[in-house]
Amino acid sequence: MLKHNTKSKTLRAVLALTLIGLLVLPWADAQVLDPKKIRFSSYARGLMSAEGLREDSDSLGKAMMPGYALTDLGLHILPHSQVEIHAQLRVRSEYGGFWGSGLTLDLRQMWIRGLVNQKLRYQVGDLDYRMSPFTYWNHEEWILSNPSLLNSPTLGMIEYDLFQNSNRTRRQQGVVLEMGGVIDPLDLSLHASLFTTRVAASDFGSTPDRLLSGGRLRWTTGVGLHGKVNFVQLYDVARTANQPYLIHHPVLSTEWGLAPSPSKGRFWSLDAEGGLTRLGWNKADPGNPTVQDRPTLTDGFGWLRWESPLGRRIAGRSPWKGSLQAWYTGSDYRSATAQTKRINASRSPMAFKRLESMNVLRPMALNDLYRDASLYQTQVVAGLMEYDPGYGNALPYGLATPNRQGLGLNFVRNTDSTSFWNPSLDVQFMSDVKGQGVNNRRMFWLADWRNEWRLHSLLNLRRSWLVTALIRLEQTMRPDASGDAILSDVALNNLQASFQTRLELGSSWSAFAEWQLYRSQGHDYYAVRNPYSEVVDFARTDLDRTEQWIGAGLQYTMGDRFEAQLSTQQFVWRNGTAAMQARYPWNISQLMLIMKL
Repeated sequence: MLKHNTKSKTLRAVLALTLIGLLVLPWADAQVLDPKKIRFSSYARGLMSAEGLREDSDSLGKAMMPGYALTDLGLHILPHSQVEIHAQLRVRSEYGGFWGSGLTLDLRQMWIRGLVNQKLRYQVGDLDYRMSPFTYWNHEEWILSNPSLLNSPTLGMIEYDLFQNSNRTRRQQGVVLEMGGVIDPLDLSLHASLFTTRVAASDFGSTPDRLLSGGRLRWTTGVGLHGKVNFVQLYDVARTANQPYLIHHPVLSTEWGLAPSPSKGRFWSLDAEGGLTRLGWNKADPGNPTVQDRPTLTDGFGWLRWESPLGRRIAGRSPWKGSLQAWYTGSDYRSATAQTKRINASRSPMAFKRLESMNVLRPMALNDLYRDASLYQTQVVAGLMEYDPGYGNALPYGLATPNRQGLGLNFVRNTDSTSFWNPSLDVQFMSDVKGQGVNNRRMFWLADWRNEWRLHSLLNLRRSWLVTALIRLEQTMRPDASGDAILSDVALNNLQASFQTRLELGSSWSAFAEWQLYRSQGHDYYAVRNPYSEVVDFARTDLDRTEQWIGAGLQYTMGDRFEAQLSTQQFVWRNGTAAMQARYPWNISQLMLIMKL
């Protein structure tokens, strides 16, 4: 979990409470006692674990028992029917920190939003914003996109703490304005939004003020035609630091689509997007001849998807649904707000940091990604972040991965609650647009098959019994060719397989079990870039890694307000490359409670 500086966080919390008091003061006499004007929300959780890690060469092993309890208290103040003020304060206590020595206070979020003249909406403070997967999007990591009965709850804690929501928004701080309307004669609906956020604050030395600004215009018509215009720009403010370069990074795209219209016999939909990007570092002083000019990366992207029901319709509904999509992203396509990854591959895990037998830092593992929030990136990064090809090599930045052209097919069965099974298949074929350091281009293919069996429907059971299976394959390949600057042969295979089952024991109780395997073997070459996104070298990475866990547990739920889970599992990690021969099992037993109000 994240570490906090107690003194600074306490000071921030005191300042936050003071600010809340100042905001409430003008309306104290009339509204403090009015429940309609003040509303509270809360989130609380507790986690207690018993964990042990043992290396093959370590006869004793290492053990720890981390645990904590925290509460998020949200205060919503409505001083006016069209104004809302929100602040959320977190109180966290590490188990074993007696008499307040282990207590931390943190102001998690604060914003003010409202409506002006019933036309203009605004929000100031913390913002959650998104556009399209190519312009402004928080892509989910491929390796973590598979639900896990054992580990999804702890991953959900990280996503909640870091505001990495399932709707793919990014948390920023600034201001956003929205307004819209309808042009009746044309049956045209318009909605516009503009925003400005601050990514980095100046230190009046080497770091300039960095802002992120942009907006979106959405339009729809009565005939089902709709579209968007997206614009976002990351830029440094001149004269806020003693820097030779200032970043200038605009991204522009247009979207359009045709929605289904069953009344007119059209059950299919069509969507597309295309745009241009530019990433450059301009001279802070254009007349300074001693500062070297940096190249500007300019490129484009395009995407098209068709989706339609498949098969004969029964009672107005088709049993299958399919989609076909194609996309292109240039080799110099850059979009910071779409390509900033959730996982920062350059960081090291906090738990059991070293493999003592080799006295080296323990590499990041899947178990860490489900439990360690310090491995995640929360701020927008210019340029391309490092990534682990073993955890997703074909699309490490999601659809915003540069230097790709591909075709994807998806089939899913439309089912209802009485259906016995619910299968889906997703296949994607891709290649590089340009070779990296060589003339040859890499080829990629992804296959994702999953199915859920509802055994209670087959066996006519009163209680729900679900069984889920998943197999995902990712392959990267490139043949060697004479005359290439480097040994260009590439062969990297990633495999993920899982089997999960959940049995309902009562109205609130359920038991579950899970087995998962992840295997990565082979090698690839990746580009090494300098801080200005220029390729300076190519490095080879070799992988021979196996990760596996098996476990079971009990879960108690009370609607969507309370959840408790008791589980035990063993996670086994093995690396077999020449650079590192290591293996360790990690045993985890934990009790988790989550309550929302």
